[in-house]
Amino acid sequence: MCQSLHSVGRRVGQALRLVDPDPPDTRTVFVHRTQPSDAEAYISQRFPDNRVVTSKYTIYNFLPKNLFEQFRRIANFYFLCVAIIQFTIPDSPIGPGTSVAPLAFVVVVTALKQAYEDFLRHRSDKEVNDRPVSILHEGKIEQIRSHRVQVGDVLRVADNEDFPCDLLLLASSDPKGECYVTTASLDGETNLKILRSVTTTKRKIEPRDMAAVRATIQCEQPQPNLYEFVGRIRIQGGEQESLGPEQLLLRGARLKNTQFIFGVAVNTGCDTKMALNSRIKSNKFSTVEKRMNRFLIFFLLLLLVETTICTTLSYWYADRKADGTPWYIPTVAVPTVGSVVVDFFSFLVIFNYIIPISLYVTIEMQKFIGSKFFQWDIEMFREETGEPAKANTSDLNEELGQVEYLMTDKTGTLTENDMCFRYCSIDGAQYLEQQHKFVRKDDGVVVENYSDSERHFIEALVLCHNAHVNIKADGSHEFQASSPDEKALLEFCTSIGVVFNGLNDEGMLCVDFNEEQCEYELLEMLDFDSTRKCMSVIVRRLETNNNRKSENLMFCKGAEAALMPKSVSGNRHKTMEHLTQFAEQGLRTLLVGMRVLSDDELRQTQQMLLEAKTSLDNRQDKLWQAYKTVESNLHLLGATGVEDRLQDGVPETLVALRRAGIKVWILTGDKEETAVNVSHSCGHIEEGQTTLKLTGLQNGEQCMETMRNMTVDSSTALVVDGRTLVYALDPRTPQIFDLFRDLCLRCTSVLCCRMSPLQKAQVVKMVRQSPGHPITAAIGDGANDASMIQEADVGIGIFGKEGRQAARVADFAFGRFNYLRRALLVHGFYFYSRIATLVQYFFYKNVVFSTSQVYFAIFSMFSAQTIYDSSVLTLYNITFTSLPILLYGLFEQNRPQQELLDQPALYQIHRRNSRLSWLQFFLWFLNALWHNAVCFFGTYTFFWLNGGNFAYTEVFGIWTYGGTVIIGIVLLVNTKLTLETSFWAWMTPVGYAVTFVGFFAVLFFYNGVIIHFLDNGDYYWIYFELMKTPTSWLLWALFLAAGLLPDLVFKGLQNVGMQHAGPVHTQHTNIVRPAHHSKKTHPRAWNTDGERKRSDLQKKKSQPGAPNASNAPTAPTAPKRQIRATVV
Repeated sequence: MCQSLHSVGRRVGQALRLVDPDPPDTRTVFVHRTQPSDAEAYISQRFPDNRVVTSKYTIYNFLPKNLFEQFRRIANFYFLCVAIIQFTIPDSPIGPGTSVAPLAFVVVVTALKQAYEDFLRHRSDKEVNDRPVSILHEGKIEQIRSHRVQVGDVLRVADNEDFPCDLLLLASSDPKGECYVTTASLDGETNLKILRSVTTTKRKIEPRDMAAVRATIQCEQPQPNLYEFVGRIRIQGGEQESLGPEQLLLRGARLKNTQFIFGVAVNTGCDTKMALNSRIKSNKFSTVEKRMNRFLIFFLLLLLVETTICTTLSYWYADRKADGTPWYIPTVAVPTVGSVVVDFFSFLVIFNYIIPISLYVTIEMQKFIGSKFFQWDIEMFREETGEPAKANTSDLNEELGQVEYLMTDKTGTLTENDMCFRYCSIDGAQYLEQQHKFVRKDDGVVVENYSDSERHFIEALVLCHNAHVNIKADGSHEFQASSPDEKALLEFCTSIGVVFNGLNDEGMLCVDFNEEQCEYELLEMLDFDSTRKCMSVIVRRLETNNNRKSENLMFCKGAEAALMPKSVSGNRHKTMEHLTQFAEQGLRTLLVGMRVLSDDELRQTQQMLLEAKTSLDNRQDKLWQAYKTVESNLHLLGATGVEDRLQDGVPETLVALRRAGIKVWILTGDKEETAVNVSHSCGHIEEGQTTLKLTGLQNGEQCMETMRNMTVDSSTALVVDGRTLVYALDPRTPQIFDLFRDLCLRCTSVLCCRMSPLQKAQVVKMVRQSPGHPITAAIGDGANDASMIQEADVGIGIFGKEGRQAARVADFAFGRFNYLRRALLVHGFYFYSRIATLVQYFFYKNVVFSTSQVYFAIFSMFSAQTIYDSSVLTLYNITFTSLPILLYGLFEQNRPQQELLDQPALYQIHRRNSRLSWLQFFLWFLNALWHNAVCFFGTYTFFWLNGGNFAYTEVFGIWTYGGTVIIGIVLLVNTKLTLETSFWAWMTPVGYAVTFVGFFAVLFFYNGVIIHFLDNGDYYWIYFELMKTPTSWLLWALFLAAGLLPDLVFKGLQNVGMQHAGPVHTQHTNIVRPAHHSKKTHPRAWNTDGERKRSDLQKKKSQPGAPNASNAPTAPTAPKRQIRATVV
């Protein structure tokens, strides 16, 4: 029914041109935004501009939108209603200023803070949108800003520039019409990808030639899959040509090793694939705020109950004539609805201070300043780049202390994007590179004269690739490869004197083989694909002066599972033994094989490949069959071991997080083999851990059947690929989805590979919305991670090498993965413990304050008379009790920093919002009732025993009674906080001194000076008379002793229990380390025992003002830039 109404409404809106019409299945784009004369009829479409928007507000909607968001909060909306009531009802017992002034203060401070944070987002967006872009206009290249690009514009992009939108490649400076791009910020892969220009325009590299092109492009509507694109282009007066993903340049990718390209914009702004893989930024709410709202609802219900009871009893008492009615209570006529409502609202106004008006503004201030401490932490300052940590929002500080699942990217987050050759195995012997020499590992002999097997192995490494070489002016070689392994292997060959020089003028592959110049004719290249898991190259080695005859050689390299079954000769057993050793050290491994082809075999091979490539039917199947035939009967040459170098401290950080009870999942767009190797090397998948695989599945039924047959125990790791996730995350098959989610949650470690950015976000959402709603965090460094970062409860960005997109959209950002340990275990622990106590304390002190009004209503025969002056009602939360708790929320350290780092299991103390549980809440609530009873009934008893007479024979009344109670309450609730304080920074006692001095100064001023517009004449000199009475001070001392006695007993029992419990014991985890790793790590790294390197400690201690958990907070200077040390 709703869908039908929506459909009818949309049609009416389209008919009235109030709603855009439904888009067609395809979009039509005209090159240069000029329709060719022979173009077919088409449906006109409106395309978005190229603007990037991550901000929440504009200058026009800030005020209404911000006010709406603020008054969605229960406390703010409640006090707004109370203020309206105070203005509305006649003879309000309390003036409206007592509610309006605090509410206005809270709203203004919060608005200013949120405006500042959104200003920073606007500034970041402006930086992106105002980047210069080269556009072809009327045959000339002009510069415009990125946000002005429109669909159909032809852009010129130069080497090392990012693509500002999704472009269709028309022409390239490369003679073949090809260009190289890196998509690391999209899919995490650092290797280069080759894209090809449209055939009919690839030669038009001059601006005037490109300006003359008139063409129509028809392509699919924007969709998020990065690897799919379907379309066609028709040049005016020419033939039609099909388009695929090999012609599409994606926004976020970067042009490499190509002088320039021309491309036409087909998707802009929110239609780009990168944007479609990003979530719309939504407000995130912390678990503390959600629980706080439940507490507020409890107090609202309590308030309604109290108000209803008091209103009822006021009429009941007035109607009891037999008991007599005091002369000052007027005779009550028959109650009307209006009078009942007025009386109800009067009690509501009196009791409303049970809701803490300043709670939100104090939290906002505490979070904002706390986020600055996060940024000033010198331990999270990256000296190499001069970048401190960054908090893009302060709303989620405490969520850092609640994380249960961490989703992390791999490339650039765990690794350095830096491959390095380590070992190789040739014909059963191991080799390595030492000081630019090729050395046999067993005997340390330097290899100078290569054997046939050694030479063939080196030839395979230097020829079997599709890398591009750039020879610089100084003669050095820079390689850009489609695989990071290929680059590392080419750099290794160059280091030992075997240099790949690329193609010469005759089209031959040139290699300097230890000063011997060799040439090879490239005959065929069989590119890598994920099905074969290998690549091959067929070359003809030309004769050389060293009497080497011409040979037809096929070299093949690939994964163990792909090449081992195809090998029929070679030292298979020893090579597999070495391969296992390499894998145990966490190295990325490849097998290398070869085959010598006779001239007849070469002709047959080329003919078979040609037929498969030109086939119109089942081309892919025929190619696969041809590759299978060619890549057979191989001679196994050996294996390679390449290190994908991890960032410093990654294994130690993962161990600490695991001991802290945080489950770590790796979500990457990289290949399965690469991801598994890195997972082993960083300790994510531990040695001996059972590994289950959900990879290569073809349909949902196969996926379900495989999962049902899996057995999971406490040490199981799961590997999943992107294809399987298509079926597992499909909402149309809830049975498969639930089975997959339950399987993942039972596993210790989960590794997802070949994922799209949208799938990363879907996996995070799956965990976040699972039963129990665990707190998730996501960390990444590229634009491909933006979706999962925004989807997670806490998004963390790494300042990566491939842009700042992840850091821009994240909630927190810093320079290295190992800083995450400190961010969670120290900052997160402190943030949560501080704000949990702050919230409980605010409710506690307001219960202590407001319950006196309820008790006094009983003794005043429910006459709606307040016991406190309006100044006390206004200032109690804003000044009398606000500064100490704010300082507590900024500086408290209930555990030393080093203890938190040494014992990560302490992080679990606060698991599942434990310090804001209902049990803890009611313990604070009962404590508040006791403290109020001590102050109110202690005063009542004292007045009753003394007949209301103090020294000097003065008689005190209601305001003296209320003054005695409020002074006792202020002294008691502030002293109570000292018992909760473990760390006394120098500002903490200063804050208490300012509070007490300010409290008494306000009382003396208010009582010593009559201010007519404040109507304070009734209180003149009351507090002076009260203060000069010695018995008053004795009474307040008794309040402190009696009120805090249960607190002291409880604290003592708690300390005794902790001493008997002893230190926290945690299980140590073994890390599989490569043998070549030195035990020395980066100065900021941590060993498995959680101890900081001594050299770093000495360095920090030697710096003036270095942060120390046992000292008061100081402000040291960081290198290169003024950065304040952490006060966490």
